[in-house]
Amino acid sequence: QLLGQLENTGPPPADKERISSLPTVPVTQEQVDTGLECPVCKEDYAVAEQVRQLPCHHVFHSSCIVPWLELHDTCPVCRKSLKGEDSTRQ
Repeated sequence: QLLGQLENTGPPPADKERISSLPTVPVTQEQVDTGLECPVCKEDYAVAEQVRQLPCHHVFHSSCIVPWLELHDTCPVCRKSLKGEDSTRQ
């Protein structure tokens, strides 16, 4: 476990206040019709299902994205920071 921590050189975790302030939004019929799925668990969304939306507008099940954000301050899809910064820039 300690070795895993030493190898983690990615972005720091998102702060808890930022995670809790992410909006919860309902999935629309249009999103379901396009086959939108949670990028983390790959499950299809249902109409009116409540999901968490990141500033980059990607949406996730809360139970999928919160553990990720507790380890990383970035969207797992596009790598944009919750602060709005692009972490892929060097």
